[in-house]
Amino acid sequence: MSLSGRFTSRMRVAQRSLRSRPTTLRLCVNQTRSLLTVQAPLNSPLLGGSSNNAPSINMLNRSISIRTFGDKAAQTTEGDEASETGDEETTEPNKKEEAESGAAENKKLSEEIAELQAKIKELEKQSNEFKNAALEYKAEVFNVRKRGLREVENAQKYAVEKFAKEMLTIADNIDLALKNVEKPVADETNKSFVLIYEGMEMNQKTIATVFNKFNLVKAESMGLKFDINIHEVLFQMPGEEGDEPGQIKNVVRDGYWLKDRALRSAQVGVVQV
Repeated sequence: MSLSGRFTSRMRVAQRSLRSRPTTLRLCVNQTRSLLTVQAPLNSPLLGGSSNNAPSINMLNRSISIRTFGDKAAQTTEGDEASETGDEETTEPNKKEEAESGAAENKKLSEEIAELQAKIKELEKQSNEFKNAALEYKAEVFNVRKRGLREVENAQKYAVEKFAKEMLTIADNIDLALKNVEKPVADETNKSFVLIYEGMEMNQKTIATVFNKFNLVKAESMGLKFDINIHEVLFQMPGEEGDEPGQIKNVVRDGYWLKDRALRSAQVGVVQV
């Protein structure tokens, strides 16, 4: 028996002894009184016997077994020890069964925990996928909205682009006509020709005013360095002293800007490289 088992057994014996002490003491007192009881004499005056005879005191002829408190406590202790030993013998297999059942429960609990952890990881993975998809969708919506606003702004800003390109053909024809014809001297013989020339100049000024109204500006090209983004080279020509290679020396067709966008590139001739 282990030390803790012995200590527990002794404590139980002491508790039972304390509970049984009042009853044991009362039993001892009653038995002692019964032994000291004097039997009434047969010749007692009350029974009609002779008064001369001396009273004979006879003890009760019966065998009374008296158990003292110490004997009872010893028996109780022995019984308790025997019961404790039996309890311990029966407790050992119970503990073994409890240990086995506890191990099975722990194993089952570990399996459930592992399964729940796997489910948690799967749910976290799905949550991250949904989150990334939502972020991508949000970014795509933002880009589409931004691109749409930019396209609307450009459509409003450059709404006259196609119309302006068509008008440039008229402006080119007027410029070409005025460039190749000298202004006539006003006299009686060519009065009609002078009126036509003045009308062409007036149309040129009117077109320039309309172009300025819609931010359509003629690009200055003569004397500048060739730029592939806004210039279209038609030919090369020998330069004069001080000219740099690639410098524009002749403009065949003027270029135009629509606000901050090159509407049409200029056709030019540059100094031979």
